[in-house]
Amino acid sequence: MRVTVCVLAAVVAGCVPQVGDGSDGTGSEITRVPTPDQPRTQAIGNCWLYAASGWAETLVRLGTPGSTVDFSEDYWSYWYWYGQLAFGLAAPKQDGKAEIVTGGSFSISQQLILSYGTMSEWLFDRTRRANDGRARSVVALERVNKALASGELRWQGNDPAVVRAVLDDAWALDARTIGLFDSVFGRASHRTFFDDDAAVHAATVSGIMPPDHTAVAYPDGSGQPPSVHTLRDAAFTFWEVPYPLDPTQRRAVQQMVQRALHAGIAVPNAWVVDKPIPTSTYDKPGQYYGLHETLIVDYDIDTPHFGHLEAGVEETRPAALDDALTADAKLRFFRIKNWWGVANYVAKHGDQLDLHMSYLDALTTIPAEDFGKIADNFAFDPTASNDPVDLGNPVDLSNTKGEVAPHLLSVALPPAF
Repeated sequence: MRVTVCVLAAVVAGCVPQVGDGSDGTGSEITRVPTPDQPRTQAIGNCWLYAASGWAETLVRLGTPGSTVDFSEDYWSYWYWYGQLAFGLAAPKQDGKAEIVTGGSFSISQQLILSYGTMSEWLFDRTRRANDGRARSVVALERVNKALASGELRWQGNDPAVVRAVLDDAWALDARTIGLFDSVFGRASHRTFFDDDAAVHAATVSGIMPPDHTAVAYPDGSGQPPSVHTLRDAAFTFWEVPYPLDPTQRRAVQQMVQRALHAGIAVPNAWVVDKPIPTSTYDKPGQYYGLHETLIVDYDIDTPHFGHLEAGVEETRPAALDDALTADAKLRFFRIKNWWGVANYVAKHGDQLDLHMSYLDALTTIPAEDFGKIADNFAFDPTASNDPVDLGNPVDLSNTKGEVAPHLLSVALPPAF
């Protein structure tokens, strides 16, 4: 279902631009959400960063229709790995060795944005030296894990400068980019945009964009028009809402997602993937496979008075959109923007999937070893402090044998929706 309303986009400068009305024709379906670019490569478990970049890019495009901004996921991976290596947080394996954790969550991407801002994919990619032709992230991951196993990083308490040197080599950065990172964040990376004005000052001529220098737009509340904000504002205020285990509470969360989509906001969502991986739709649960993060961009619903509102069909009637938000409306599925990281998958099958509520509402058992991947389900509360605020989890992590949860785990939404 597509809507033609004054819209906004969800999770994505200098001069703060005038807020656009979403009329650039780049929207999709019932909801006319600005469409993020399809990533060129994804070969490691960083789907959550692709969801975060799509979220940030669509927020930018909402404020600046026609914007061609394209944020680098590899840039965030570089700093995510740095945090693990410099502070001894790389995951230990059964043999006692450590390896990089590539998986994460929307809340971690918020912290990366607040600390390190953004860098364009074009600029980060153009800095690399030649490798053997494989995906850059795969080569980098192999190099870093080798350093953890038997090289420069095999000891805990690694010197931050040594960590930086390993990462610079692993990602094949050229001298110019290494110098850029040094000037903005320090060779030992002791500065971040989160709490250091020196980093912000150094970044003004670097090609690295502080989050408070990136203009975005989104409403301050449901039903309100979009207003100008910064990416820092968005990273502070959007929060992860757990999808309830109690079926009677789920419609309220579904309505929150619908209101965000009506406002033009793409909604990051964490969910459980079952085998087999289909080409276009998930409608029946199967065997547990893993956790995934994507972007909700539309929905399909049966309404009490206007009948079936179909995904992909523009909806212009305000009364029909209101009817879709009623408690008696029956959601059929959410349409998502998806990245598997499978070679040639998008060329063959496209980059969208339909997640039916018969699948998302179905209960599954998450293995104990995957609990850590969702245990950081928190968000920032800007009204209280700069510290993460625990919002609870969609599952009880105390059961070490595995825990029952719906296939939809959480959604990331703006405040007051």
